[in-house]
Amino acid sequence: MKKNPDYSESAINLRNPPDMLPYLNNLHSFYTNLDNILLEIENLIPTELKEKQEQLETDIRDTIKNIKTLIEEQGSYQNIEKGLYALKRSKKNTVYLPELVRQHTSAQIASSVIIESVDVKVMKEIIKTGQLNKETAKRCQEIKESFIYTIR
Repeated sequence: MKKNPDYSESAINLRNPPDMLPYLNNLHSFYTNLDNILLEIENLIPTELKEKQEQLETDIRDTIKNIKTLIEEQGSYQNIEKGLYALKRSKKNTVYLPELVRQHTSAQIASSVIIESVDVKVMKEIIKTGQLNKETAKRCQEIKESFIYTIR
């Protein structure tokens, strides 16, 4: 059986208030009841309908695949009156390259818009392999804290 996680290290204001327990018990009960009802609903659907649904989902996937192939071979289609579209559209994102910003703007503008960053994954590997000791690494870091809720 999988062991439950211990959030003691990251929990904020962990005090286990007794008022919380009834809410958590209710929540677990609601989830269990919902799972049971969803299973009942699933069991009520006749096999014939499930098969029809599966076939329709397969037909939709196959048709979309065929439409994409046809777009590539013959081009896009648009009928605004009927609301029928089979389009390959262009989506463009603007990316500013640091070297071009440095080349074409002032040093003041370049320094205000160009962000330097450290590759955390590579840094962790360098620390792990001993190329950089943990004490030096700690002098190079800043801890940023954010919060998430874990409710089960």
